[in-house]
Amino acid sequence: MLWQARSLAFRRAHGSSLPTLARLGSTEHKLAGTQRPSLKLLVQHRSALSSASSAVERSPSQRRDEWRWLQDLSSHQTLQFLAQERARTASLESGLAPHVQRLQREMRMYMPAQHPRPPQIIAGSYEYRTDYEHGATLLKRRRIGSLEDAALDDHAPFETLLDSRWLGSGRRASTLGKVLVSDDHSTLAYVSVRPQDEQGTLHIRRLSGSNLMGSMKRLLPTTVFNFVWAADSKTIYFTRLDDALRSLQVVRISIESPHQETVVYTEPDPAFFVDLARSKDKDTVYALHNHHSPELRLTCATLHDNNLSTTASQSASLVLSREATVIAEPQAGERIDEVELFERFAVLYMRANGCPFLRIVNLADLTTRNIKVPEHTCSISPGTSQDIHANTLSFSYQSPFMVDAHCDLDLDSGRLRTNGYARPVFPVDRFVVRQTHAVASDGTHIPVTVIHRKDKPVDVASPCILLAYGAYGLPLETGFRLEILPALSRGVVVAYAHVRGGGDLGLQWHRQGRGINKPNSFSDLEAVADMLINSSIAMPGRLGGIGTSAGGMLFAAVMNRRPDLFKALLLRVPFLDPLTSMLDPNSPLTAGESIEWGVPAADQHAYASLASYAPYDNIHSVSLPHGLQETSVLATTGDQDQRVPPWHALKFVARLRHGRDYPAYFKLYKERGHVHAGDSSERLDEWALEMAFLLRELDCL
Repeated sequence: MLWQARSLAFRRAHGSSLPTLARLGSTEHKLAGTQRPSLKLLVQHRSALSSASSAVERSPSQRRDEWRWLQDLSSHQTLQFLAQERARTASLESGLAPHVQRLQREMRMYMPAQHPRPPQIIAGSYEYRTDYEHGATLLKRRRIGSLEDAALDDHAPFETLLDSRWLGSGRRASTLGKVLVSDDHSTLAYVSVRPQDEQGTLHIRRLSGSNLMGSMKRLLPTTVFNFVWAADSKTIYFTRLDDALRSLQVVRISIESPHQETVVYTEPDPAFFVDLARSKDKDTVYALHNHHSPELRLTCATLHDNNLSTTASQSASLVLSREATVIAEPQAGERIDEVELFERFAVLYMRANGCPFLRIVNLADLTTRNIKVPEHTCSISPGTSQDIHANTLSFSYQSPFMVDAHCDLDLDSGRLRTNGYARPVFPVDRFVVRQTHAVASDGTHIPVTVIHRKDKPVDVASPCILLAYGAYGLPLETGFRLEILPALSRGVVVAYAHVRGGGDLGLQWHRQGRGINKPNSFSDLEAVADMLINSSIAMPGRLGGIGTSAGGMLFAAVMNRRPDLFKALLLRVPFLDPLTSMLDPNSPLTAGESIEWGVPAADQHAYASLASYAPYDNIHSVSLPHGLQETSVLATTGDQDQRVPPWHALKFVARLRHGRDYPAYFKLYKERGHVHAGDSSERLDEWALEMAFLLRELDCL
């Protein structure tokens, strides 16, 4: 029998997560497969504002794109335009400088001096642990004879196997990605990732001799997205991203001859993605793909030898599981984020109404038990439980007021123990986190998480910052965010809108906010904002928003639909010109994102739908009622973002300001990709600037 799980989408910069799978066998290795668990303000003006929308062209040939030339970032004309934008943004930053410095100091004071140490791992004759020193991550180990030895000899010295400072220092230094020790404990493999990249370079370090710093380190000639060791401690399976940022192949190498690559699996459909995982008993490597899998569910399957062909591996046969009995699956309004399998239990990392929890499945009688974490509004991360025979699950969680907490869950009794935690140096007891909901135009209840001071009068509205995402079936995480603390300390309400298009309430929640149903995401956000204002939670005219990537599209589209609604928006790496991207066959988004946005090049209805809300294509000038001001916008992006190139934000800001003095700013970060991987000091500086902009616009500084 083979326990497996099915999932919808592979985890990547835009999308989420994992699998269907295949089993690969040979005399030396087996790559076994199957799916693994792995705002309505001033209602009287709404009609007038909506009717002011400009007509949208119905075909690409009719489309007006007068700023298209900005897509050539190396042209002389574009470089001149960028210089003008830098000067304009520099003027903004100069005016914000005193506030930025104050926010920097505040956020540094909020961070705890120490973080809890992750659970130690006993593997073979070694005890491994992770330490944090002055912002660096250190992997250490010491030799032991048994688990009892580790408990008795707690003062035995640890040796440092890896120190992230060895990768360099400064803002442009590479960061540690994945780190794995081989089964025989002789070799360390790790990935170093540059701040602008989504994949990194694989390194090998021999863990032998008395001087580990001087031990052999081999830089393997390949870029890696994810990797796992094989049981022989000499073979590594890995995936890499292609030019379109898709992970489509599983490759096998030997660390003794890394130049010789063998492709053992290729996903033939470019709309889908492949990932890797390894079973806790270490006898199976999983190649995970999201083909033909509607959502994650736990199944028990029998494998059959169908001898299907593989792409460049003549000695192996690929076998797909055909028969499966569903053991556990999400109920209506639920979502399974991850699955961990043990000998007697499966643990499902669940989510309902935007709140995570754990579900234990007893594999003997299939009974289940739901476990609530200490804080219902949080973000849970799987731990490093490697023993398939264990009856204890280790995991960690973050919440708005919890930087990090490490917990152990007894799978037999369901008892939960917190081993260590770190809270911000912040008066958390003066604040409350609560759940409420808004009612969308079609009657759907939209979950909303609200954070505010306990002494806030019920009938007195406050400035408010709203966060939302609503795409790719990804839930809106409510973990720790350092940058919101200065806002909360100034009496600002922070709210999270769990709109459709995300995965907060499961697969149907995603389906109701993608493709031709995407307008539901925008009306949901409007309903949440209106609820906050009508309930005297948020103050009219002092509502701000933060949207990242597809969340930037969400806020920008609503700004076009309801220009009376927001006072200021912070748009991070925003996806603002989806028509241009989705019409480009060479864009990383075109094939892999068709389920989310449609295929406008081939489908007239998909084109019309996307054109009706695409932020860049729906900018229009509207005379706002007396007393209302235009929405201020700060759009930030990275100069090396391959997923959402900087011209998305640049074209949007250019069209916003064309022919008028519109308060829109464009900030280009150097050597930055779509996912921020820089050091903590750099992130803090950026957060200080961004929050200074928002708080000043909301009149909170």
